Amino acid sequence: MKTNRRPNHQPLSQTVTTLLLATVCLVFVGTAQKSSAQLVADYNFDSLTLGSSLPTTAPVVDSYPQHTVYSVGGYPNDLDPSISNPLTGSVTVQNVGTMSKAALMSTTQAGTGALYIDTQMLASGPTLSLSFDIDVVTTPTTGLAQSGVGAPNGQAFAIQVFGLDTQRLLRFAVSPTSATGGDFGYRLPGASGDLVSFGSYTDGETHHVDINADLGASTMNISLDGIQVVTGAALVNPGTGVSEVFMFQNGVDSVANQVALDNIVVTVPEPSALAMALGGLGLLLGFRRFGRRSA
Repeated sequence: MKTNRRPNHQPLSQTVTTLLLATVCLVFVGTAQKSSAQLVADYNFDSLTLGSSLPTTAPVVDSYPQHTVYSVGGYPNDLDPSISNPLTGSVTVQNVGTMSKAALMSTTQAGTGALYIDTQMLASGPTLSLSFDIDVVTTPTTGLAQSGVGAPNGQAFAIQVFGLDTQRLLRFAVSPTSATGGDFGYRLPGASGDLVSFGSYTDGETHHVDINADLGASTMNISLDGIQVVTGAALVNPGTGVSEVFMFQNGVDSVANQVALDNIVVTVPEPSALAMALGGLGLLLGFRRFGRRSA
């Protein structure tokens, strides 16, 4: 007696597609559990010789993750154009305080941006993280450029972060208040350049700063030595990524300004494995729909 029985199996193409779909789903779940930060730059100087000058890559740019800065230089004295000041500052690898092999910026030159360390990068993302160790060794206490609210004696050192549109996203600043210390601050939005203090320092102490910016919300959180001290502060300008981290000193003629930096790290979100998994999921779903239509 003949019975009508249908084979209890799927077409091979449908089976393979189903297995691929399951694999992508597992990748999706796995990546969802993990942090997806892209290391854009990690400037530490452990591999360099003590006393050596900081190497640079200009006119080319280091590949990601960057380990070598783009350039070191300084601007002419803009406080007194009658003084002809060639670049007299230096950035060398030194043991400073508790930091081993830090980049020590030293200048006695006057003006804004008397000595700088520059970087060049193009990294997009909805968030941005900048962290670094800093030791303010000694600075002038009066006569510095860029004085104002939050910096009555001027700013001895600053870090500026610029977005992909070249607009300033944020500014970290060191503002001396006495011969032995001062304040760390961040810049408010607007043309005034006013600063808000978020902590103090004593010359010769090492501090760790973490700045985490939400570019979509145009806000940032700041932690000092592992303790969050700023929540939801406004960025100077909105942005969608990072193109440059510019570190510089202002100076007073013949007065020492020394600031040491180490472990300068910049991260943005990965162009993520998670997004790739989602893209693959959509692609496979498209194949499945196409398979159903052609069955």
